[in-house]
Amino acid sequence: MELLSRYLTDEIDEFNENNVQVRFMGSREGLPKVVQEKMDYALKATCNNTGIILNLAINYGGQAEILHAVQSIAQQVKDGKLEPQAIDIQMVEDNLYSRQLPPPDLLIRPGGDLRVSNFMLWQIAYAEIWTTDTYWPAFTQEMLLDAIRSYQKRDRRYGGLNSK
Repeated sequence: MELLSRYLTDEIDEFNENNVQVRFMGSREGLPKVVQEKMDYALKATCNNTGIILNLAINYGGQAEILHAVQSIAQQVKDGKLEPQAIDIQMVEDNLYSRQLPPPDLLIRPGGDLRVSNFMLWQIAYAEIWTTDTYWPAFTQEMLLDAIRSYQKRDRRYGGLNSK
């Protein structure tokens, strides 16, 4: 948390210089107050940036995210604000931590693991997965380009039949 706290203070000028908008997904429950304050500062300080979005997963788990969305929707039904028949895919997506962000097209999995590790379980339904035995700290720009080149060769079917 100390590293995150320092990062959220020290990098804000660079984020703004590079037009990077900072966002967060995950539960704030249990995070130190100082970290929450710095998260709020980073959100506010970069909210008008229109370039890339840096979405940091802090205190995040995919199952917890889906559970949170379901509980939020259930509360709306209980409060009489929502009919159960109105619940659809968009409603679930609107209650996820990652709302207002497009789903990932490519999931890069470093470290040799061949599992998604409870990461963005809902959102990666149609993501292409690229794996490498290299651990994240040693991941290079060339490896990123390899992942992108591999992705560009894929036939994206989104659950449908082969387009060829």
